[in-house]
Amino acid sequence: MQTVHFVYAIPESTHPIYYRWDKLAKKYNFLPPSYRNGKNISWATPNAAPFSITYQIMTALKKEYKVKLYDWREQKVCDMKENDILLFHPTPDFANLDSNQIGEIGNNSIGWKTLEKYPNCKSIVISPYAHPPNETGWLNKIFEKYTKKLIIICGKYWKDTWQESYYNSIITNPLQVNMGVLPEDYPIQKKTFNPKGKRKFLYIGNTQPWKNTAQLELIAKEYPHFEGGYISGGNINGWTKIADFAYLTPDFMAKICKKYDFFLSVSIFDAQATTVMEQMCFGMPVACTPESGYTHHSVIPLHTTDTALNCQQIEKMQQMDEQEIEKIVEDNLREVHQSHNWDKICLDIMDFIKT
Repeated sequence: MQTVHFVYAIPESTHPIYYRWDKLAKKYNFLPPSYRNGKNISWATPNAAPFSITYQIMTALKKEYKVKLYDWREQKVCDMKENDILLFHPTPDFANLDSNQIGEIGNNSIGWKTLEKYPNCKSIVISPYAHPPNETGWLNKIFEKYTKKLIIICGKYWKDTWQESYYNSIITNPLQVNMGVLPEDYPIQKKTFNPKGKRKFLYIGNTQPWKNTAQLELIAKEYPHFEGGYISGGNINGWTKIADFAYLTPDFMAKICKKYDFFLSVSIFDAQATTVMEQMCFGMPVACTPESGYTHHSVIPLHTTDTALNCQQIEKMQQMDEQEIEKIVEDNLREVHQSHNWDKICLDIMDFIKT
């Protein structure tokens, strides 16, 4: 049976023995970590990204291959035999990123070290993706020297605009797959909506530059009597902080959904914000930029910089009939089941590996 060496994110074990074992294994490389064969792993419930990606792809791979599992933070070399496959998430040299986060591949990363030792092995990069070079430019060395196969986990927007990619001339046809979700982990909670003109808006994420929360502040400033709440570290002026962080359990979201009506995302280069999918599952209608990773017809479009247009969209949401909102919710759930289905995503990945 052919072996796939799969390098992605693995959660730290909650078992005290396996936790110590894995720490020693990564430090000294004299024994394999407890998770090497895909066992003894502390998967969370619900299992969120990036660990959900690891679990779902690993499970699919095991149906047809022998799988060796590696954490992306390991610094060893995969023991590649003839006809083995390296499917890996690369990592940059974090210690030497410049002020714009532009750097190079980590020379001690497991993917790079394995390619250096086995330059002719069949290798495939798999990674979340958006265009800006400061997010992905450090991959250049891998693609120029070794790998020509790429799986991008992102919204269709980024594949449709591939001509703008830093790697357009090197990688001509990457496989684009959506991020997946298990809707049963995020059961519908949104049952009613505030009256027209009294609706409130929700944001969950962070305040890093690519999340473009400055635009959320401008919306709050320009739209009369705007009311929004956010779960994030940092501050978003004009919005009410709900919490720095919260576990989005059904009970917690039931309380949030009683108060807030629409979820907003104005990212400028998100591969595919998982918060959008989660809120779709919970029954919260979504308005977002294509650069958030979603262009579904049921998503209300926003712009990264056009505050006037965004305020017009806010007014549109304020005046929607409930029947129209309910139709959006239904269409969102249909998109989740059809476009973010793990079975389909993994099938596409498996087919790509075989080519």
